[in-house]
Amino acid sequence: MAEEANKAKQDAAKHLREQFIELCIMVSPPNVQHYEHLRVSRRESAVEEFWRLMRHPKIKHMIIRDNCLYVQVPTVIIQGRMLGEFLIGVNPLEKTYQIKNLTCPLEGDSAYYHHPHIYSETRDGGRICMDQNVEWEILVSVGHIADAVLLLIDALHQADDAGAYPSAQLFNWPYVK
Repeated sequence: MAEEANKAKQDAAKHLREQFIELCIMVSPPNVQHYEHLRVSRRESAVEEFWRLMRHPKIKHMIIRDNCLYVQVPTVIIQGRMLGEFLIGVNPLEKTYQIKNLTCPLEGDSAYYHHPHIYSETRDGGRICMDQNVEWEILVSVGHIADAVLLLIDALHQADDAGAYPSAQLFNWPYVK
């Protein structure tokens, strides 16, 4: 029974890897999609990107559904404050992303605060206010999905009260003892 479970896990990882590769190729510049030698090269680099994400210590889980990559980030703690676990949804075809706090969003008067620098009118999450949004869009535009995801994860692990939404300052999240 353990062998069957292990094989199922390996098959799921292979399927996820193939989905990731195809997603990277779909969002690559047109010349990569049309020339076989560039496509092979992009496939190899996509495999490296995939394993970089799979082995990353700040990634708990990954899935791909409807050409969107979803990455679960384990509990983020900043300056002794537990911000919670996050789900990052990246749609590289539309060059959009959304970040949602799964465990510890703050409810404000008319909004939800998923992070000191993420405001959303709904529980569904939103975009993080960061200086690297243009860099993120460039990375996605050239098909570097892993780098774009890692940029978002790094941003989640940074926060200060300067520029934070007033109701979402860091001290409003629970203190971890």
